[in-house]
Amino acid sequence: MDKYQTAKRNTDLYAINSEWWRFDRYELRGGYVRPAPGAKLEVYNLWEEYFDTQRKDTPPYHSLLNLIDRMDIRLANESSLLALTPESKDLLLVWCAENGLLGMLPQQVQMVVLAAKGQHLSYTVESSQSRYIRKNNKWYLSSHSGEFHWHYTDESYFTVDKEEQEKELKEHLSKAYRSPYALIQLIGSDELSQEPLSKTWASFFPDVPENERETYEYPEPLSEEFWQIYAEPVEAFLRGAVILKDALEFLGKGEKTEGNGNISFNTALGLSMINSLVSSVGTGLYFAGNNSYRQQWASSSLLASYAAMAVFDLAGNRPPRRCEGCKEFFIRGSHKALHCSDTCRHTAQKRRYRDRKRQKGEEVKP
Repeated sequence: MDKYQTAKRNTDLYAINSEWWRFDRYELRGGYVRPAPGAKLEVYNLWEEYFDTQRKDTPPYHSLLNLIDRMDIRLANESSLLALTPESKDLLLVWCAENGLLGMLPQQVQMVVLAAKGQHLSYTVESSQSRYIRKNNKWYLSSHSGEFHWHYTDESYFTVDKEEQEKELKEHLSKAYRSPYALIQLIGSDELSQEPLSKTWASFFPDVPENERETYEYPEPLSEEFWQIYAEPVEAFLRGAVILKDALEFLGKGEKTEGNGNISFNTALGLSMINSLVSSVGTGLYFAGNNSYRQQWASSSLLASYAAMAVFDLAGNRPPRRCEGCKEFFIRGSHKALHCSDTCRHTAQKRRYRDRKRQKGEEVKP
């Protein structure tokens, strides 16, 4: 391998990128948002879209905030906490086709250890266990492998019952390797918990048979194979979106400090929530051509990227606010701006004019 090939390989291996994944069509089935049959998977540069719109009033994450506002989310029955109207389902599917899923599982998982596997080779068994560790939007594979020798002579090996061999293999794997698990950081919390795969992890792969949830050979996170079988529970999607929306509303409410100089309760709560969301966001450097380098941002989930964009806007004194006319979120060009557009401002002016006439008992033309 020459120097150029080595450098390119290292770049591909260690560079981070700001892409995210989306299918061109989704469906709602069994309480999950999942790719529609025959849907095409594609990638797009999420952060370029953000920087392209930084001088405008509608950064990408605003679409998620406005989606939650438009959706009619209702309590259902005991078996389902949430129910969506047909119109809300359509809004959700259209949004996902434009942006992808939020990535609620990779947002929460810091490491996953899959079930150990064994392969029969004559009188020995080669065994291994895969472990994926999250770093920004890349998952690094760390494998532990070994070789197991059967305790049989050449003559006795062929007379031993196959079930006995499988039993001995399982005993070896259980002693030589750890039980599969995922290291989970729940949304809105800084604490980590170790869980069996059949809990949080498997709940995002509804087509995996229940009796295989611990032993299934799950593909590498964020790979094409991963997205083909990954599905997001509607409740998990909505919970993640609402946490981001609530965090921004807490940070935008009233005074940031109290009379004693301490930050207000709302500000403290909002900071805690949004800092939890951006814990997986990282930065790196890549060669942009023309003898120049460029900073690149990346994260393990779309939700984390949206939270990071909101952080940039808040730190740059560009907080998202609701338009007093249409009620949608927008970036205020000045602290006095109350509307997202001239249209909304004119509409609000006409509404106030009509209200004053009604209060005076004057006739108001439609």
